[in-house]
Amino acid sequence: MTRDRLLIALDVDGTIVRSDGAVAPRVHAAIRAVHDARHHVVLSTGRSPQATSPVIATLGLAGAHAVCANGAVTLLTDPSGRHGYTVVAEQTFDPGPLLAVLARDPSGCAVAVEAPGAQGFRVTAGFPAGELSGAVVVTSWELVGGYGARRVIVEGMDRSRFAALAGELGLGGVDDTTGRTGGVEAGPPGISKASALERLRVTLGVGAGDTVAVGDHLNDVEMLRWAARGVAMGHAPDAVRAAADEVTGSCAEDGLADVLESIVHRRETGDRYGDRVRGRPPDSGG
Repeated sequence: MTRDRLLIALDVDGTIVRSDGAVAPRVHAAIRAVHDARHHVVLSTGRSPQATSPVIATLGLAGAHAVCANGAVTLLTDPSGRHGYTVVAEQTFDPGPLLAVLARDPSGCAVAVEAPGAQGFRVTAGFPAGELSGAVVVTSWELVGGYGARRVIVEGMDRSRFAALAGELGLGGVDDTTGRTGGVEAGPPGISKASALERLRVTLGVGAGDTVAVGDHLNDVEMLRWAARGVAMGHAPDAVRAAADEVTGSCAEDGLADVLESIVHRRETGDRYGDRVRGRPPDSGG
């Protein structure tokens, strides 16, 4: 296992990016500091790859991984910083059964499908302007899921009703979606930010005790529990704070910078997180 590099998983919206769409200078500098120290900085987000890419470019994370679409896609940015990114892992499912049920009573409900390899979404009706990134193509209920799906996003439907329906169909990742959408979503069974990060951790050879995650939303709960050091942002809901080891300041207070600056200090002092891993040895491969 790699003993001198951490895997640092960072949610984007509400953690890195403020509500006005900007990244605070102190947060930007702190991310650059841990990246330049050769830690694995991994953006872990509900955003699609094409909506994540501008953030990666802004932060200058050449040669870094990102987990997108709440775990359905893992990408690797070009080490030279010139050629965007490559999708290195993709998890999909057949949305047909879910769409068939939704189509029986589509009133007031809009559905978007992020298809495998897509640079945008197929939708059954218009979503609010700016809610979906990339190309948005309106099509019929019969065709919207014809190519499979990384995830299905639904606007205008009660979350508990949608969660019950998706659960009956054995789908995973049902939650309030984040990034540029305001609905609820379902993804491939068993897929979350945490599952994608665990596969990446093993691939990179990082010890389980050398993992850090920071987030602020319900889709970050599994990720915070997965990490040896899980940190909730100060404005996070109670359920997110309860899943974390600690709570930092809010996004408006540059709370992420506090965490990352503490990692730079940890590197200097040689402290480790290995004894904080929940339920597994520090260097387990699972």
